[in-house]
Amino acid sequence: FLIAYPSGELLVMHAHSEFFETSFEMGAIGLTAFLFFLGFLIKCSFKSKYKTGFYFGAGILMLMITNLFGVNLRYFPSQFLFYTLAGLIAGTVPLKNKLKSDLKWGIILFLIFILIGFFGISKSIRNYLSDRYLWKANQLQYYNRSSEALEFYNKSVSLNKYNHFTVYNRFRTLTQIHNYNEALADFEMLNLEFPFYRDIHIQAAKIYTDISKFESAEEEFIKEESISRLSSDLYVEWGYSRFKNCFEQGGIANVKKRRDEIIEIYEKGLEINPGNVLLLDNLGNLYVLLGIKTEALRYFERAFQISQEQEMKILVKIIDLRIQTAGYKDAVRLLERYKEDITPEELERFRTALKSKGVNIEF
Repeated sequence: FLIAYPSGELLVMHAHSEFFETSFEMGAIGLTAFLFFLGFLIKCSFKSKYKTGFYFGAGILMLMITNLFGVNLRYFPSQFLFYTLAGLIAGTVPLKNKLKSDLKWGIILFLIFILIGFFGISKSIRNYLSDRYLWKANQLQYYNRSSEALEFYNKSVSLNKYNHFTVYNRFRTLTQIHNYNEALADFEMLNLEFPFYRDIHIQAAKIYTDISKFESAEEEFIKEESISRLSSDLYVEWGYSRFKNCFEQGGIANVKKRRDEIIEIYEKGLEINPGNVLLLDNLGNLYVLLGIKTEALRYFERAFQISQEQEMKILVKIIDLRIQTAGYKDAVRLLERYKEDITPEELERFRTALKSKGVNIEF
């Protein structure tokens, strides 16, 4: 598990076995009744007066084998198949033998399961519709149609308020559109039911940072750190939150005074992932603010080398710093190499800046 999911990002919501799930939800009595009913069906299929009874029993058996590693009976199509096969098996059993007594009790159990199944199927239909609304909402969200997506998330939750995927996605959507009151309400629900759900604490901390509740943000970052110990993205948001806190308390002077706190958070993330471009970029920005241009340049160049997309925003910062630190030849070399990728406005700005330093470029 730790090899496949090193950062612990997988949250297992149920046992992924119909038998374990039945045991957990219905107890030993429920599991015993379920196993007895299954055994009775298999026994009837072998005693059937028709070959089809054996085939129906084989179908039940194969369905149960898959349920060793799944929870198919939670879903309407599998429920319908299971009870149909059970009814067909019962219809092929000869009544003039010793199974007659067993069959009577089997039918009683079958009717009990049908009664239970009625409520289960009703719930499954609601869950199915909830999942369809969730799918539609996710499609809309993919195309950045957040307001429309939110309508379908709400419909999905109205049908199944325990669908944590829907609540989580709605929580993220509400956060993106800055509807923080409703987003925090969803967060409280998720935190109550699924406190170890990866990412929710980061999202909540971002909200608290935006509304300047830094103590609450700090608490959520600490919780997330205990869950996602190997996630460097956590420290991107944490570092920014600490920076904003320092800035709002005392401006640039306070940021300079408490810079070690901010740097320590960013460096913590780089220990986990030295190639996190956002961390490197944020550290570069911080050093620019602190006036330490050589350090800023070092982090920007690392970020630019790592970034597969050759981030032009980082390149612009590098050229700016090269000009400011008298690295004119390096600035010209970078401009010539990436002149097709830099906007005409930026290129003209650099041309003017270099000209003021006595350096003329011909391209």
